[in-house]
Amino acid sequence: GVSLETYNINGVVTNDGWARFSCMATHWFFNFGFGLAFSALFAKMWRINKILGDGVEHFRRVVVQPKDVMVPGIIIVLGNLLILLCWQIMDPLRFVWRDEVESPVDKFGRYTEQTHMCVSEKGYDSWFIAALYLLDGGTILAANVQAYRARHVSTEFSESVYIAYAMAIIFQAVLIS
Repeated sequence: GVSLETYNINGVVTNDGWARFSCMATHWFFNFGFGLAFSALFAKMWRINKILGDGVEHFRRVVVQPKDVMVPGIIIVLGNLLILLCWQIMDPLRFVWRDEVESPVDKFGRYTEQTHMCVSEKGYDSWFIAALYLLDGGTILAANVQAYRARHVSTEFSESVYIAYAMAIIFQAVLIS
C-alpha cells in the first residue's frame, strides 16, 4: 500500500527532492513489505511441516527453535536490502518530466502536456529488478512448496490450504502484471 502511495505522489508533487525520493522509495517499501510477509508465510508453513510432517510418522520428538524460523526471514530481508542498497548506490532512479511530442503546442511553441516518470541514468535498473524478481519469486515458490507439502495436515493445526490459495493468487497477479 505505501509503495503505491509513494509512486502516486510523483504526479502530484512538483518538489524535486520529494519526487527523487519517491522513485526509489516505491521499490524499498514494496520489496521490504513483500519480503516480510512472504518470509513469515514460508516460516509458518516450514514449521508446520517440520512438526507435523515426517516426525509424526516415526513418533520422534521434533523441536523447532525460534532461530530456526527466523533464518528464512532474515535471509530474504537481507537479500532485498543488499540488492536495493546496490541499486541505490550504483544507479538510483531519477524523476524526470517529458514533453508529450504529440500534444498540441501553445503560441510560444511549447508542448502543453507533459508526463513524468522515474528513469535510470546508466540503465542498470532492469538488472536490479530482475534480481529482486528472482529473490522474491523464489520466496513465493518456496512458500508454495511448503504449503503443498502441508496440504494433508488438518485445518485444526494448519490453515495451509487458505495460505496456499492466497499465495497462488498473489503469484498469478505478479505473473500477469
